[in-house]
Order: sequence, then structure tokens, then C-alpha cells
Amino acid sequence: MLARDLDWAVARATAGNPAMRYASVTGLVEDLRRFLAGRPLLAVPDQRGYRWGKFVRRNRSGLAVAGVVVLALLTGLGLSLYGLDQARTQHALAEQGAHQLQTVSEFQQSMLEGIDIEGLGVGLVDALRAQVQDRAEDRLEAFQQVLPHLNGADIARQLVDGNILGGAISAIERDFGADSVLAADLRASIAHVRHELGMYRQSAHDWSGVLAERERLLGANADATLEARQGLARSMIRDGRPAEAKAVVETALRNAGHLDDASELRALLELSRSEAVAGMGDLVAARDMQASLYERLAMTRGEEDPTTIRVRNNLGIAYSKLGEHEVARGIFTELLAISERVHGPEHEDTLRTLGNLAASSSDVGDYGNAMSYNRRLLEAGMRKLGERHPQTLATRSNMALDLRDLGRYDEAPVELEAVLELRENVLGPEHPQTLMSRWRVAEVLARIERFDVALPMAREVLETQQRLLGARHPSSLLTALKYAGLLDLSGSRHEALALVDEALPAALEVIGDGRGEVRAAMRLKEGGPAG
Repeated sequence: MLARDLDWAVARATAGNPAMRYASVTGLVEDLRRFLAGRPLLAVPDQRGYRWGKFVRRNRSGLAVAGVVVLALLTGLGLSLYGLDQARTQHALAEQGAHQLQTVSEFQQSMLEGIDIEGLGVGLVDALRAQVQDRAEDRLEAFQQVLPHLNGADIARQLVDGNILGGAISAIERDFGADSVLAADLRASIAHVRHELGMYRQSAHDWSGVLAERERLLGANADATLEARQGLARSMIRDGRPAEAKAVVETALRNAGHLDDASELRALLELSRSEAVAGMGDLVAARDMQASLYERLAMTRGEEDPTTIRVRNNLGIAYSKLGEHEVARGIFTELLAISERVHGPEHEDTLRTLGNLAASSSDVGDYGNAMSYNRRLLEAGMRKLGERHPQTLATRSNMALDLRDLGRYDEAPVELEAVLELRENVLGPEHPQTLMSRWRVAEVLARIERFDVALPMAREVLETQQRLLGARHPSSLLTALKYAGLLDLSGSRHEALALVDEALPAALEVIGDGRGEVRAAMRLKEGGPAG
């Protein structure tokens, strides 16, 4: 019933039981002092609530300040936790959106890469014919006369590039310009598609822009930046610019120290470097690079890994270019079985291996099988890429050589001249593949003794190669030795020997004596026939 501190003090001082009273007046005085100081009295029973209440009343102002601080801290912590939760939610949504956009982009890229240009071209021509027949039937006959001069696949390719790819570039700049990283990723997809459609110069231009943007935003060491360098180098090599490609890929490799030996990106960079070295003429160094790379990948990634398959394909090409045709044919025979099992019969890598097997079969004199492989390859190329695609033209040229080697000289020149005309229109008159076609036409014409046309054409190829590549480049040296053979075949042995004396020492130094052209020149120098 006692409500106040002093009630307890009075009750204790006047307790009937002396044992319950203060021990002395000093005890009473001490409790009164405690009362005045706001501290708990000894007379009051020891309870936690009583002591806490006295503490609060004694420190009211300090506790008020502390309460405000604690409240602020708790409020801030709550807001921070809420903000963190919202940030995590937004990050998850952003990641989901980025993943969805990447999935859509990859799907669209795969669809563009898989366009049946030949089928699209045929559809365009058929649609035009149908419209002429419906709306201007009196002009249908004139239209039919024009049709043989139209190439539906080329029209389709121009439409895809101008209307789809060009429009995509404009849309990327308009809709994703604020997000430079995303815009660069989307432009990289366009560059990749253009490369696959054989538009190597445009692809290299696209990759240059992607590289500059990624290097600025992500740094030179970022994987995305290195991928852009690899794409640029690859397109430059196909565009006939190996020296520029080598500089690009060597910069990438200097910045790729964080990539381990099993890295696919590192392997592709090293492969591009070896291809550039081969394009510059150092075939032995390129072969050694690829042999070392293949051994490493076979150990770290396995024989059936797509990157390992690709590198081994290039290694087979290197052996073939160095004249080791049986070694190359063995590699390609094994690889074709692996690639068909891993990729399927019409995958890009399988068809590339099939083409290499056809070439190596021809190199060892198995022209029948070479013709069969090339026919299968041409059918796939016409179906997938179109008549004017560089890969299709290469296959058609190889089939013409099979006709030549089988002695069908009435058919071979016609096919080779058709390929030459197409390559001049598609790739330009001084592209390496165009020069190769011009040489092959000259060579087959010389076989049927049309030297008045063959020799000037062959001489033009030699002079163009020497101007573009230099006189000591392997391609220039081999062409010089082959030209000497044509001169000897035409009866100009003195002129042929003079050219052999000039080119053979450099050829032995740069290429060695493994190539058939070099051995033929050595026989000519010793007094025998060149062929």
C-alpha cells in the first residue's frame, strides 16, 4: 500500500520490530540523501522496475537524447535494409532482363547465320516472274531473257545486308545508344553475321567499332574486348590483310595473361595468330604454332572438342601447304569422321573438313574421290550460301581442277573462267582468291597450248603478287617457279631457266624443297622437264 519512497522510510524508522528499523540515525540520514539525489532507497524492497524507474528519472534528459539517436539509427538501418532488398530485387530483374535480351540476340544471330540465301534468291526471282506474268504478261518473254543474267542469291544477300543488317545497326544506335556496352554486344552480333555471309570487309569494319567501344568501357584485358580483337583479326585474314590481323591478335595475347591454357578464347587467339603468320608467308612457323596448340588442346579439352577440331583442321592445311599431302590427308580423314559425329554432316566445321579432304585427295592423285567430295561440298554450299559466296566459288574452282586432272579439258576452262568472273565481281581483281583463279585459267589454257592467252595472264598474276606481297613471299616465289614451267612448256626454255635461276635460291631458303613446284624447278635447272 506504500506508494512513495518517504512512506517506506517512515515505516522503516517506526517499525515495531527493532530488527526491521534502521540500525542508526545515520542509516535514516543516508536514505534521505538518496531520496534527494534521486537514487533508490535502502528502505524500499530491491526490485528491478523500481531501480530502473529511479535511473530514468535521474537521467531523463540524457535518455531522451539517446532515444532519439537510437530511433534514428534503427530507422536508418530499416531504410537501408529495405533499400538493399529493393536493390537486390532490381538487380535480379536487371539480370533476368539482360539474360532474356542475350537469349533473343543469340537466337536472332543464329537465324541470320542460317539464312538460305540460295532459296531466298530463288523465291525473289519466282515472285518477280509471277508479278510480271500477272501485271505485264506482254513483257514476260523479255523478262525471261533477262533472268539468266540475274543472280537471285546475290540480290538476297544485298537485301539482307541493306534492309536487315543495316537497319539493325540504325536501330541499335537509336534504341541502345545510352547503354554503350549493350550496343557494342549487339553490333558484335551483326559483325559475326556479316562474316558468316562472306562480307569480310564490312565485318572487319563492324568489329573495329565494337573493339574501340569495349576497350573504352571495359578495358583492354576484358574477355569481351579480347573477343572483339579475335573477331576483327579473323575478318581481316579472310579479307586478305594478314599483317594487320597479326598486329591485332598479338595485342590481344599480351592482354590475355589471365586466360589459362585450356581457355577457348586463348586458343582462338593463338589460332588467328598462326593463320595470320601463314598468310604472311611463314608456313613452317604457322605449322609449328598449330601443332603445339593442337597438342595442348587435345590434352586439356579432348580430341572431340569443337575448338580442338578446328585447330587440327588448320594443322592439316599447314601440312598440305608444306607439301606433306599424305600427312594432311590422314588428318582430314580422321577429322571428317569425328566432325560428322560431333557436329553433323552439314555443320560448318564438317564441310570445311570435307573440303580439305577433297583437296588433299587431289594432291595425292586420288582425283575420283576428290571430285566426289567436292560435289557433295558444292551442293551444300549452293544450298546454304549461294552461288557467289566465296566458299562456294572456292569449291567450284576445286571441282574445275578435278576436271582438269581427269583430262577433261573441254569442261575445265569453261568452269574456271566462270569462277574467275564471279570472283572479280565479288572480291575484286587483286584479291588473293581472284589471282588464284586467274592463274588457274592461265595454267589450264597452257595445257591445251593456248599460250597466246595463257602466258600474258600468268605473267600478270606474277607481277601483281610481287607488287602486293613482295618478291620473296612464298606465293610470289611459287608463282614464279610455276610460270617458269609454263614458259618451258611453250618452248621458251632459255627464259624459263633465267627465271628459275632468279627465284629458286630464294624459294629453297624460304619454303624448302618439299613443294612440288620447287622440285619441278630443280629438275628444270638440271636439264629435265619441269613437269
